[in-house]
Amino acid sequence: MNENNDVHTEFFDTYARALIDRVAAAIADHYAVPALIEFPGQRISVTDADQTESFFAGAFGQYEAVTEVDAVVSVIASTEHSIWADVTWRYHGGAPDERNMYQLVQTDDGWKIAVLTPLTLAEGRPEYPELIYTVIDTTVPRRSAEFYRQLLGYIYRPGDEPGSGADSVDPDWLVFTDTRGRRKLAFPRADRLEPTTWPKPDVPMQLHLDFTVTDTDELHRQRRRAEDLGAELIVDRSDDEDELLYVFRDHDGHPFCFFVP
Repeated sequence: MNENNDVHTEFFDTYARALIDRVAAAIADHYAVPALIEFPGQRISVTDADQTESFFAGAFGQYEAVTEVDAVVSVIASTEHSIWADVTWRYHGGAPDERNMYQLVQTDDGWKIAVLTPLTLAEGRPEYPELIYTVIDTTVPRRSAEFYRQLLGYIYRPGDEPGSGADSVDPDWLVFTDTRGRRKLAFPRADRLEPTTWPKPDVPMQLHLDFTVTDTDELHRQRRRAEDLGAELIVDRSDDEDELLYVFRDHDGHPFCFFVP
């Protein structure tokens, strides 16, 4: 999303926090005036911030049991002053999931929601895990990242750019996205790496793949599927509080991971 690549990530992070904290004024602050808010059976043409605040304050009851929310954001299109984002909200605690289309616009007070309209949720759970990016081991992550950035035109995940953070000069892990914010490549540091001799067979090509699944139940189901297909489980972190994870080897010994983001 060109120079606005980090906008949607930061915006929906703070918006989600305002929703979870149930602070109507903070939610309303994310909306432009004027704005259009649509929900099933409701259509509000906002001409005053108090309208937005009142609308969301009146809706808190249906989210009373919600303790956390995950936002799955897909940027459909963007310009210098507008971003169209398809967002699925997955609520933890009882409220049904939701899917909305948002148009964000650049205002004098920053990015705001100009239009919210509901979309139809995808039916059921995905049958298969989703490939989120390819992970390429490297002894010098920044050097490798810069090579592929220039080769492929990908952009850094917000916070991974040179000059961002204490480890920006010598990082241990870097991630690239495409212009819509979808993750494509990651570069973790390896202490030692023997370069491939391919097409000679002495040292074959080496990569591993990371796949996400929606929740713990899906993590276990996909483990069973992988093992049924002949994969070997080599790391079980399914009880890790920070990151639920399985790592497998395929038939040729290449590692791949299933995890809950």
